[in-house]
Amino acid sequence: MTSVVFSVLAEIEWKFEGDDDVNWIFLVQHAAFVHKEACEFLLHVGTDKDRYWANVERKMRECECTDDFIAAYLEAKDAGALRVMFWS
Repeated sequence: MTSVVFSVLAEIEWKFEGDDDVNWIFLVQHAAFVHKEACEFLLHVGTDKDRYWANVERKMRECECTDDFIAAYLEAKDAGALRVMFWS
């Protein structure tokens, strides 16, 4: 029997500044799902218990993502998202 689990996905429209945009590069290299042609990138957040989001935030900072980009991810987490899709 298949088990179906519903989760919360936050969608954030983001304007990338081309192929050398630090946020674009981060997503291409680290997103769990990448569809470059459609400009869709999925990042996991996880739960408060597993704190997966903290690992993603650390990687964002190491890759020098912009503060606004990191804040958008964390805002989605704080709103209850378990996954965040950035799209353009």
